[in-house]
Parts: sequence; C-alpha cells; structure tokens
Amino acid sequence: MSDRRYGGLQVWLDRGFEKLAAWAVQHTIVVLLTLAALLAIAFYASAKVTQDNSLDAYFDPTDPAFRHYKAYQKEFNSDEVIYLVYSGANTAAGVFDLTTMQSIDRLTKAIEAEVPFVRKATGLANVELIEANGDDLLIHRLNDAEYGPEELSHLRGITLAKPLYVGTLVSKDAQHGAILVEMSLNSTDPIDKLRFDPKGGDDLANLYPQVSNNKLKEILARPEFSDLPVLVTGDVPWNATYNEIIFSDLTNITLATLGLAALLCMLLFRAKLMGLLAPLAVVVLGIVMTTAVMGIAGYQINLLFLMLPTLICAIGIAQSVHMLMNWQQQYRNLGSAREAARVTLQNIATPAFLCALTTAAGLVGMGTSKLKVMREFGIYASIGVILTFVVALLLLTSFAVRSKAKPARAGLAHPLWLERIVFGCLELALKRPWQILAAFIALTALAGVGLSMLRVDFNFAEEMKPHVKWRADTQKIEKIMGGVLSLVYVFDTGKADGIQDPAVIRSIESLQTYAEQQDIVSDTTSIVDYLKELNQAFHGGDAAYHVIPAERDALAQLLLVYELSGGKEMNDIRNIDRSKTVLELRLKLVGASKVRDLVNKLDAHVAAHPVPGVNAQLSGIGLLWVKIADYIASSQINGATASFLMILAFIAISFGSLRLGLWAMIPNVLPFVFVLGFMGAVGWNLDYFRMMLASVTMGISVDDTIHFLARLRVIFGKKGNYREALRETMHEVGIPLTVASFALIVAFSSYLWSDLEILSSFGVLLCGSVLVAWIIELLLTPTLMVLFKPFGPEFAPTAQSTVMAREATV
Repeated sequence: MSDRRYGGLQVWLDRGFEKLAAWAVQHTIVVLLTLAALLAIAFYASAKVTQDNSLDAYFDPTDPAFRHYKAYQKEFNSDEVIYLVYSGANTAAGVFDLTTMQSIDRLTKAIEAEVPFVRKATGLANVELIEANGDDLLIHRLNDAEYGPEELSHLRGITLAKPLYVGTLVSKDAQHGAILVEMSLNSTDPIDKLRFDPKGGDDLANLYPQVSNNKLKEILARPEFSDLPVLVTGDVPWNATYNEIIFSDLTNITLATLGLAALLCMLLFRAKLMGLLAPLAVVVLGIVMTTAVMGIAGYQINLLFLMLPTLICAIGIAQSVHMLMNWQQQYRNLGSAREAARVTLQNIATPAFLCALTTAAGLVGMGTSKLKVMREFGIYASIGVILTFVVALLLLTSFAVRSKAKPARAGLAHPLWLERIVFGCLELALKRPWQILAAFIALTALAGVGLSMLRVDFNFAEEMKPHVKWRADTQKIEKIMGGVLSLVYVFDTGKADGIQDPAVIRSIESLQTYAEQQDIVSDTTSIVDYLKELNQAFHGGDAAYHVIPAERDALAQLLLVYELSGGKEMNDIRNIDRSKTVLELRLKLVGASKVRDLVNKLDAHVAAHPVPGVNAQLSGIGLLWVKIADYIASSQINGATASFLMILAFIAISFGSLRLGLWAMIPNVLPFVFVLGFMGAVGWNLDYFRMMLASVTMGISVDDTIHFLARLRVIFGKKGNYREALRETMHEVGIPLTVASFALIVAFSSYLWSDLEILSSFGVLLCGSVLVAWIIELLLTPTLMVLFKPFGPEFAPTAQSTVMAREATV
C-alpha cells in the first residue's frame, strides 16, 4: 500500500492517544481532581477580567488614525458627550415657555453639579449670548439674572437668529430644545481615572461612563422632571447601553445556550444522567478556563466576547456527541465501560484533536486583522477551543469509565427518519455524482453573483434592535435636531496666534461652506461662526457685518474683546496658544461607506485649496468609523486566506497528503461562499461581526470533514472500494455528524435572544452556514470521493492491506 493512504500525523497521534487512553482509564480520580483544581484556579483568574466597549478595544494605540484622535482629545478636551433633547409647551413660545425654561434651568444645573465626570452642561438657560451694548460687547447668560416672559421672548429672538445655536440647542421651530453635556473623561482613559470611587473597585457601576449614565437616569426620574419629555443620546449613553446589553446578553445567551444544550442532550441520549451532565460540565469548564486565559493575558470583555460562551458550548457539545456516541457503541459491543472508554479514546481522540486544531486555526486567522478587538478574540477563542477539547477528552473518559448505565441502554435516541435522510443523501450521491457536482457548480456560480454585490458597511446606531431605547431616542433626535456623529478637522498653523491670520480663517470658512452643502452634514461649528457673531455685535448688531474681518488686527481685537468680556465657549475649538483650531461637523447616522465618501470629498477640497504652512488633519469618531470599515475590507480577505492556509496545512500534515487536503477544503470553503453570496443578494452588509464568518465557518465545518475522512481512509484501506467504504463510513459517523451539526445550530440560535441586531443576524448566518455545511458533507463530499478518488485507485483487499489499515488506527 502507498504511504499516502496511511501516512501523516494521524498515525503518530493515534499511537500517542492510545497511551493516554491506557493511563486515563486507570487514573480517573487523578484526572477529576486535576480538573477540579484547574477549575478553582480558573475561577480566580477569570474574576480579574474587566469590561471595555470603548474605541480603545477596536484600535491599537499605535494606529495613526486613533493616535491623531487621542491627540485631538488631549488638546481640545474630551469629545464624549451626553445630548438631551426635550419638547416645549405646545404653544407658540415652544421651549421658551417660562415653566419649561425653569425646568431646563434646574435640570442643567443638576446635571452639571451631580453627574460624575461632567465638564460642563450647556442649554438655553446658560448659553453665551453675544449682544451689542452701545459700543461695548456684552456676553451674558439668561440665568445670570431673574427672567420672565419678556426676557424669554427676547432670548427667543436672539437664539433663532443665530446659526450657532439653531440645530444644536434649539430646533428651527423652537418646539424642541437641547442640553449638551460635555465630559471630562474619555472611555479610553486609564482605568484609575475611570473610577468614581477610587477605593470602590472596578465593578462596572463604579466606572465611567456607567456611573455617569446611571446618575443621569436617576436625575431624569425625579418627580420635578417627570413631566418633561426627554430623549437621550450621545457617547456616554451609547457606551453605557452597550455595557448593559453585553452584561445582560452574557447571562441570557449563556443560560439559553446551556438550556438548549441540556434539552438536546436529554432528548438524544438514553443514558440521560451522563448524557446531560458530561457535555454541560465540558462546556462550563471550557468557558471558565477561556475567561481565565483572558484574565491572565489582560484581555477585556467587549462586544465580540458575546460570541465566546456559545462558540465554546457549540464546540463542546459537538465534541461530546462524537465521543459519547462512539463510547456507547463500543460499550454495547464490549460490555465493559472501562474497555469501551479506552477504545473510544483510541478511535475518536485523533479526529477530535484535529477538529480542535483546525477550528482554532480558523480563529487564529483573525490575527491578521488590524482591529485589535478581532485579533484578541481570535487568540483567546482559539485557546478556548483547545482547552475545551482537553477537558472533553479527560472528563468524558472519566465519566464513561465510572458509568453505571447498562450496555443495552447506552445509545442514541434518534428517529428513523433521520437515518433515512442521512443514508438517502449518500445513495443519491453514489447514484448521480455528476449531476450533484453540476448542481453545486451552478450554485457556486450563483453565489458568486451575490458575492459581487456584497458591500462593506456598518452603522453603530443600527447594531442595536429597534426597541432598544438608545437607538429609538437617537433616531428621533436625528429627525428633530440633525445628526449626532462627529467629524473634526484640526487646523495646525505651527505658531502661536497663527489662527488670527485671515487666510487661515478664510480657508476654514471655505471648507465649512463646502461641508454644509453635503447631504449627510447636519451642522458645522468653527471659529468662523464666533468671529462673525462677534463682528456683527461689535457693529451694533448690523447683519451686514456678519462676515469675517479682512484685517489680522481686527481679528485679534475681536478675540481679545471676547476674552475680556468673559467669553469661554470658544475655548473648546482652539488651543491655549491659538496655534490650532478645529472645524466640527455633525453628521447624520449613515453607514460608514457614506462617511468615507464625504471624507474623500472634503480631503479633495482641502488639497485643492491649501493654506501655506497650515496642516489640516482629519479626526473624530466619524473618521474612526471609516477606518473600521477599511479594516473590515482588508481583514475579510486576509483573515479568510490565513484561515484557509492554516486549515489546509493541518489537514495535509495530518493525512500526509496535500492533494487530499485540497480536496477536503472544497466542502469547507463553499458554506462560507454560499452564505456571503446570500448576504450580497439580500443586501446585508459585511460588518465587523460578519467579517468573522470566513474564519468561524471554515473552522467549524471542517470538523465534520475530518471525522468523515479519518474514518473513510481507514475503511477504504480495508475494502479498496469507495462506494462500500462510504456506506460503512456514513453508517458509523453520519448520525453523529448530523447530531453535532444540529447541536451547533441549536447553540448558535441562542444569539437570537440578544438585543444586538448585529449579533442576532450573525447567529442566523452561522446557523445557515452550519446547515449548508451539513448538506455539503452528506452530498458533495461523497461525490468528490467517488469521482476523483483522493485516496488513490480502488484495489482488491488483501491480508496485507487489512493489516496496514489496522495499523493506521493504532
């Protein structure tokens, strides 16, 4: 016989696992005590894991875009805000109704005084009013003195005439007002700065932004504000809502997954106690140990971590199904639980280990991503898969050795119709292989059409389901006041007082005017707005002077008068030595692709209208959206390629044949291709969750192929006939393969419980990919074996081939 039929890593692994099997069945107490000790250590290490859903979780500190964003925040204060929009009285006065204004004044003061980490809160009651007072400039706030209906009417006229405030603090019809709450911290600041109580620990309720959001909720719930309809959006409630959803989903999804897995085990295994407890114990140990790895490595819980419990559960249940079913079969044949456990470990350990390696390899493929959150998930999830395999191997062996179930009752309670489906698919593949191959080629071509329509895009607002309050409030606010997404240009003149150059100001005005013409730009703010307001007020309120002064001295004089008059709002858009200033754009919550289009237009405008000596650097959350989209596009290609190559390498080395590895990859690439083709056809975009489909789908679907091919290779070595070998192989692994696939679908369906639309839809796609992989394994894999004979030509079995086949399993 040729070495290519029986060579490779598999033979070496079989012999190693034979020795492990002999030791494990003799030392079950030692195994169980060791696992218990590891579990105690894991619980201790996992308690050190903290939660982080800030942008810091997505970007490396060295990333240029993120570095510029941090530099902007450091020089111009945090850009994280809470944005509250309220309705006024249903009268002509609107938000300038006396009762409403008094409530808003109290609310603004309460927020500024009581909400932790607030730098300032600005509303209509305390916003700067720039007015002419004879030859002087008067900057005052309404709540500096008592006010009544006349003062409010005066304020209404001033405010609605100022573009600086309309769309930001008041709607055009004055029926809605807003409070802009600016924070002193960023979510990316060190943990010691984020603690509200320095001695209160790192519990989420003691950390920014959760502590700030919780206090805001408490204030809004007070009786004095109960009649004031308020919508809330901004970075703080957004991050806090994500934290709450992650905490809730971790509990709900994990419990749902375990509950569904328990139900599945109870229905499938007649040996109910071991069939229930053993797989669940494997899953719990796998999750805790993986979380411990995160604690030791310093990784934090974030949005992607929501996948981990279900992924480990799916892998653990699938591994348990294959091991328990083989043990039950051996138990019926041998009549000894101990001997059945030893033989099972010999037969199943190598394919199960190869499955764990290839699944881990698929996840490690995410290590090519430029998104930090993706790379970290690939590392700790792949380690978790290997740990789950080790736990399953040792724990299930110990449980099986000590089982008290009768051999006759140890079996799978699968319905007859399931056998008919499995073996009916095989017979169809054996009778009509060319037709099946042609059908899959046609479906692949059709999927290719869908792939050509696939777009990379995402929108953070649409990641949550419509009923989530933050999303609902944000979408309402956008209709009332405009967009809430920030994009910022930082103009650096490189010298003190450089922004007082009229050429610089006119350049900013040119870009600002161009930006305001773009559809997705709701509002803009820059030093230009303040200078025009000051110049008009300085000239007795004459609208003809709502322009930028032409002379540098005039600009300097306006800025000096503003400071001497007590003006402070402009400090947020210029630095201390006046060498830098910013242009802030508020964008509608559109997809990242549209933000990219806007950025390209703005950059082209800046390039076409350069100012000598001035560097215009783009920053803000909107730019980071664009960068995430760019990284998604590159990561999908790089991650899929890396996963493919690593999985191919494992299969080729394991089976000792690159040719076999290439044939084995065909049924494992197609589920990914079909699912992405479906996404393109129905208009689902590729976001940073769905970009993991390649790595996860290939890593999981290859498990079935390994179990199938590992057994087929041995049986073909005995029989020398592909059709006979396929029938016997399907008889041994077809039902376990089907049950394992069903277990995966059940586990991934728990994602539907999530309040995150992005995770729920990902669960649908994962379930679809597992179903497609199962169909391909039953139909296409046998077809490829029959038509292309990857183990070599058929032969008449001899005594020598039977011995060699037996050696391949020992």
